[in-house]
Amino acid sequence: MGKKMGRQKELKLAMVVGCILTSSNAWAADITGNSSSGSASLSNQTQNSGGVYGWKYDDTSAATGGSVTLTNADVSYSSGSSASPKGVFGGYAANAAAQNNTVSITGTVAGAGYAFANCSIYGGYSDKNAVNGISLAKNNQVIISGDVTVGNSISGGFASGKSGTAGSVAQGNKIEVTVGGKVTGPIRGGISGYDSANENTVNVAGTVTGALVGGWSNNLSSGVGTANSNTVTVSGTAGDNVMGGYSLKGGADNNKLEITGSVTGYTYGGYAGGSRTTDNASRNTVSIGNGGTVGDNIIGGVSAKGNADNNTVQIQGSGNLGGSVYGGQTTAAAGSANGNTVELGTGRTVGGVVYGGYAQGNGSASGSASSNKVTVSGTVNSTAAQYTGTVFGGYALTGAADNNEVTISGGTIASQVIGGYSSTGNFSSGSASSNTVKIINGSTVSSDIYGGYTGYGTANNNSITIRGAVNLSGRTIYGGSSSSGNAKTGNTLRFENTGGNIKAIKNIDVLGVSALADNSKALTITNGAADDLANTTVRLIAADDGLQVGKQITLLTANAGVITNSTALDQSSLKKSSNKFISYDFEEVKGQSDKIVVTVTGKEADTANARALAESRAAGVALGSIL
Repeated sequence: MGKKMGRQKELKLAMVVGCILTSSNAWAADITGNSSSGSASLSNQTQNSGGVYGWKYDDTSAATGGSVTLTNADVSYSSGSSASPKGVFGGYAANAAAQNNTVSITGTVAGAGYAFANCSIYGGYSDKNAVNGISLAKNNQVIISGDVTVGNSISGGFASGKSGTAGSVAQGNKIEVTVGGKVTGPIRGGISGYDSANENTVNVAGTVTGALVGGWSNNLSSGVGTANSNTVTVSGTAGDNVMGGYSLKGGADNNKLEITGSVTGYTYGGYAGGSRTTDNASRNTVSIGNGGTVGDNIIGGVSAKGNADNNTVQIQGSGNLGGSVYGGQTTAAAGSANGNTVELGTGRTVGGVVYGGYAQGNGSASGSASSNKVTVSGTVNSTAAQYTGTVFGGYALTGAADNNEVTISGGTIASQVIGGYSSTGNFSSGSASSNTVKIINGSTVSSDIYGGYTGYGTANNNSITIRGAVNLSGRTIYGGSSSSGNAKTGNTLRFENTGGNIKAIKNIDVLGVSALADNSKALTITNGAADDLANTTVRLIAADDGLQVGKQITLLTANAGVITNSTALDQSSLKKSSNKFISYDFEEVKGQSDKIVVTVTGKEADTANARALAESRAAGVALGSIL
């Protein structure tokens, strides 16, 4: 007990209220379980002159399997107290590992001030080893069923480590705040001072007012480490930001957030805050389930200087979400936000912008936001001044935004839908090509739709599909848009068994239209510019049921000057145009002004389709009889 303990580096944690205090000499007033098989308890008492420990070893012994149980107890210190160390430790090892230790806190403490003032709580604490400087805090846990206002912080496991020495790990630690439990202060499942914090867990079924982090890799000085494969679950209430994993210098990958309760602040699956281009935040998952609410932004993975790829945000259930949603976000000069996924389910409303991938870049380098996927069946309805209620598949301020996919299926969008967006500045020539946008199943889009948008690059080979009852009155659809680059080649727009009024159609190479039984519902351009459809091929892609031979069908009509002599109807698309089980033949009506009209010249049963349906039904019946 009289041996001198190693000093613990102070962690400069941006999200921590207070700091983690230093330790020096042991005090006679310490409460330990060293003489009782590593078990210490405090009931209806206050400890304010020393620490409380399950195991406490100042020598080279490991602290394994210790426990501290506090019932209606308080471990507090005045701000000027000289007592040290100040805290609760399931197990403390000055020069060895701390594993499988537990702290359990139940009940409340009545009286002046608050419980656990100027105190930290650790399931297990491994200080920097005097021999090799390596710390290991593994499989420790803290369980809180009472009311705790912690002066500093709570951690399942803390691996202090040593500057310049790699290998100190906080792994597999756990914090649980049960139903009815309350914590005022920050929580981290595992903390590593100079290396990695992986596979830690935080479960909150009660109430926590401070920040929640599954694994925190602080990486002071020259330390480098990861914050990977951590999990945070909130079914109760979290009054601050929530992160699956955070690394100050290293990667934050494969972390998971599951929210079915309430979160006031931001949510990050993984956050890589380092200054190196290799500090990535990838393959993280944020799931917002039924009953889950978030007051600010939701981000699958964010990297300050590296890449944020292949992250996922899934939002189901019902209710409003206060901020924007990012599948992946990088603020790096040349970082990528590629391959991310965002899914917004029916009944959900986002109060900001939705980005599949967001790559900020800068004026001298370019980052990409490509191959992202966004599906919206809910509502995007921001009150922000810029990009109000917009959905972006990929957003790259100065780089490429290619191969993104946006599907609005029964959703409501307050502003624009953009498949790929590259640059608002005139310094960029990034491409916004090969993106896909689908507006289907009765969706509402209140502003314009872009396959690809770029400041000065190319926006080619984009595909837009409109299907079902979609009101596009007053809207313009752009296959691509660019101030100076090619924004038309290969862009397609398909109206599948639908039509109606639209303000304008621009930069479309191939326009797919449908033969509708009611000519009043034909695709109608109301306020297009001259030559908008110049050198555009119009192709018949679908037909309604019940069309009669001899009936004239209006495929497309427009205000004067939109349809030109170079607007060509693809004659090959008029033969054997099939709808379900009827194959139609059409013939163009020549001499029309500002419209394209065809006549039904023939119809016959599509025996191939009918046979395929009959065979699939027969297979279903046979399977049903077997089952």
